[in-house]
Amino acid sequence: AASDVYKRQAWTWATGPGSTDFDAALSQSLTDGGMLVRSVVSSAFGENNQCNGSFHAMALDVIVELEVADASHEERFTDLNTTVIDQVKDALPISGIPNLGRVEVRFIAPEATWRCVTASGSTECSAAP
Repeated sequence: AASDVYKRQAWTWATGPGSTDFDAALSQSLTDGGMLVRSVVSSAFGENNQCNGSFHAMALDVIVELEVADASHEERFTDLNTTVIDQVKDALPISGIPNLGRVEVRFIAPEATWRCVTASGSTECSAAP
């Protein structure tokens, strides 16, 4: 039966749990920097080994929600996003996961939400649906 597994693809793309230690450290770091943090949630992207059921994390995906007073300051959100990304990179080693994946920063105001998504070195910011 083991040889049958090797005939099939042994690894498949998968998501797995993130790092609660990373989430807590990043949340504290952003709070210390004066941001109102609603939540920090990470998840891992990697591969499942179909032969033994193990998960190998390759990248950490992160969603950060920040509370802001006013959604009309798009230029400021771009700058804040850069600060958040720097903090995410600084905290990444805490997760034990080697690479940074997709980072979404949501700026939540009473009237609207603005979102910046950073992946593969580029960032797109827009009003959230």
